[in-house]
Amino acid sequence: MPREFAALESSLHPHSEDNGRGPLGDFKEGHVHRFTITTRQVYRWTLITTLVSFAGLYGLWVALYGWRLGPRHPIEGFPTLRVLGSVALALSLMALHELIHFASFRLSGVPKGLATIRFSPKSLLAYVQLHAPLEIVRFRWGVVLPGLLTGLLPAAVALVIGNGTLLVGSAAMLAATGGDVAVLWATRSYGPGTRVLGDADFASTEEARRSEG
Repeated sequence: MPREFAALESSLHPHSEDNGRGPLGDFKEGHVHRFTITTRQVYRWTLITTLVSFAGLYGLWVALYGWRLGPRHPIEGFPTLRVLGSVALALSLMALHELIHFASFRLSGVPKGLATIRFSPKSLLAYVQLHAPLEIVRFRWGVVLPGLLTGLLPAAVALVIGNGTLLVGSAAMLAATGGDVAVLWATRSYGPGTRVLGDADFASTEEARRSEG
């Protein structure tokens, strides 16, 4: 997660605000729906996506190939090397996840400097902070793209070619989309044209101030 700047279950009753001072020219008029996501929500949804991803993909694997996952751990040698290699790989994939979010939001029209990648030591969550509102359809694409490119697509390839190692990695990347799923759930009632801008309880005070103005 990675954090995708918008989600609160109480957003069933969201509030809006005039964005007359918004930093994007095409967003200077109208209303912006603001949301907040909490650390607890990210953890809860990540638990759900972890259970669903690993159980679901392993179930498909068993149906196709049986109980054994196949290839051994790709890093051979001492256990320490395997652990360090796994940690390095996890950090790299986390960075890739956020980079895809960032690139998608930039391509959606967010100007340079109004989207930043951050990491919260307090909650151990990486996230993309937007400082300008984004139309809901473009926003949703920016939210789901990492899960599609690093989770669902590799999982499909793994099932086709029978690669258990790739399948486990894909399940891990899908598990990391807990915050993404929380955002999609919170914004499910908004139609095209709705502008959204969010915050997080684990974002720094400086980031929150920038999002306000």
